[in-house]
Amino acid sequence: EESVEFVDKMCPVQGKVYKDRIAVIALLQSGFSRQRICVASTHLQRNPEDPKQDMLRARQVGQVLRALVDFASQHGALEVPVVLTGDLNCTSFGRLRGVANTLSLMNRQVVLHPFTFDCADVPTGVTSVTMARCMRIDAILYQSQRLELVDVQ
Repeated sequence: EESVEFVDKMCPVQGKVYKDRIAVIALLQSGFSRQRICVASTHLQRNPEDPKQDMLRARQVGQVLRALVDFASQHGALEVPVVLTGDLNCTSFGRLRGVANTLSLMNRQVVLHPFTFDCADVPTGVTSVTMARCMRIDAILYQSQRLELVDVQ
């Protein structure tokens, strides 16, 4: 397992880096079949109803995707199926992923994990009901070419 601290902000004057969020990545192996799966869990920038936070969330997802490549490479697991889950705090997971991919692809040195392009969303209902909102902000994303969705509760 490995944890990834997100660089959320950087003060250009002081050069100070602010970190407010984290992701955890783990490589699991079945004791019976020996099959492996890579699981990443995160909690992105709060306030999903504030579209001004979308770019920060996309940057955070990009950091998770880049860390996923490093982690999988270190453990010989680039072909292992990936599941990303957690509180993504956004109103459109597809848009979030698209912006994160675009930002990552703008850097020629960045190598992206196959999960970046083969990422399906488990269709669930509303996951956050408060006085301020009633929406789905939590997600389970998986590689549809490597994993099959059997049921959703």
